[in-house]
Amino acid sequence: MFRKPVLGVAAAAVLLCHAIPVPAWSASPEGLWEGAILYKPAEAETEIVVELARDASGRLVGTIDVPFQDLHLVSLEEVRSEGSSISFVFSRFSQRANVEVRSSFHGTLSDDGRTIRGDFVEGGKNTYPFVLERKGEAGSERKEPAASAPVQALSDAGAELKEAFNREADKVRLVYLISPTCPVCKQNTRLTRRYILDPIADDRLRLFVVWGPMQHKETEADARAAAVQLTDPRVTQFWTDDNVLANAYKEPLGLAADPEPAWDSYMLFPPGVRWGDALPVPSYFMWVEKKLPAETRFNAEKLSEQVRRLLAAR
Repeated sequence: MFRKPVLGVAAAAVLLCHAIPVPAWSASPEGLWEGAILYKPAEAETEIVVELARDASGRLVGTIDVPFQDLHLVSLEEVRSEGSSISFVFSRFSQRANVEVRSSFHGTLSDDGRTIRGDFVEGGKNTYPFVLERKGEAGSERKEPAASAPVQALSDAGAELKEAFNREADKVRLVYLISPTCPVCKQNTRLTRRYILDPIADDRLRLFVVWGPMQHKETEADARAAAVQLTDPRVTQFWTDDNVLANAYKEPLGLAADPEPAWDSYMLFPPGVRWGDALPVPSYFMWVEKKLPAETRFNAEKLSEQVRRLLAAR
């Protein structure tokens, strides 16, 4: 466990030891908040962490973390609170556009003080909803990110995955074929955690993740770095340095005519399905880049519904 200064290096002048007493949660936005900007709910979401506090003079100040963009402890500007309304501005330099981008958050604190919901206006143009959930007081201890998670090397024939898959034949199983460096793949693991693993506390569920060279430049070290996103004990993770398994799954997924391997695939298997001489065929699957029906495009909420349906049927 570690305790991060409420406003970090970017606002070192603000010291928690000088913070003035704060009102009850139901009346105050001060605290540690975690949530996401919902660009496309359950499909494209950017996680954020916001911390708000009062400085020695009583002024409301704060920071924001955007892990997806590797931004941490960025000072917020124009932090304002009036009644249940809360707003602040977030500025960052966009290397792609070579310009400073100023974006604003305008939200409403819930009556119980546990959530802030509102609109995120990106660069003063596009508007998307955001939601934050209170995780504690300002300066609360945060869980230190996992230093590592087990990743097993996979042979060409996938024997290790086959053995694990069949060992859990009485479970509902998810199998992901994804890249450890693709931002969308990594985002989908976070969505899986948020929509499936965290809310479904059922030991009859298993997830097998196969990290591989979807973008032709990934390494086992990349897989081990990405694996820390999924530390749930129901998750087993593998690394393969070839496309054998991804190519083999083209036909079961109806992608035989696609020239690319079946990476970016998210498959669901009901209890009782076993991997024999032929690959097991999923009862349901989603994708990201393949030219398949739009309704099968990855959506963590829809996938969660399918998982719950199989669990309820048992």
